[in-house]
Amino acid sequence: WQSEEKENQPHNGVLKYIFSRFGILLFVAIILLLAYFEEGLKALESGECQGLLSDIRVIGGMIGFQPLDGKLETVKRVLMRLFDLGIVAFYCGHGPYLIRLLPPLPVLQPQQIDEVCRLISQALHEVSRDLSQSTPANGDKK
Repeated sequence: WQSEEKENQPHNGVLKYIFSRFGILLFVAIILLLAYFEEGLKALESGECQGLLSDIRVIGGMIGFQPLDGKLETVKRVLMRLFDLGIVAFYCGHGPYLIRLLPPLPVLQPQQIDEVCRLISQALHEVSRDLSQSTPANGDKK
């Protein structure tokens, strides 16, 4: 009975190797990529997407942000535009709603993060433009 129990347990040598060498390097790489992603979004928030992007959050491997006014319909429009551009994301929260990304960090490259930030900016600008064109100015009705 004790021999069966030992067979179901992981081998200590394998765990030591994973967590002492590869695991630590992978962990550090993931932390650096998350920080790079967060900095890219913060650059958008204070730069070309000022007023279109806010409340950036990084929790574990997830990245979230509030697009535009954070209303559910607006967030869904941004999500659909992101999907059309090749980015899979979800919404979370409630009043305001956020867009949530769960990037494949172990295989992600910095250039891909740059591209995702560029596409997020594009989607935010396009949806913002569409919303401003569909909203009557000064109470005028179309």
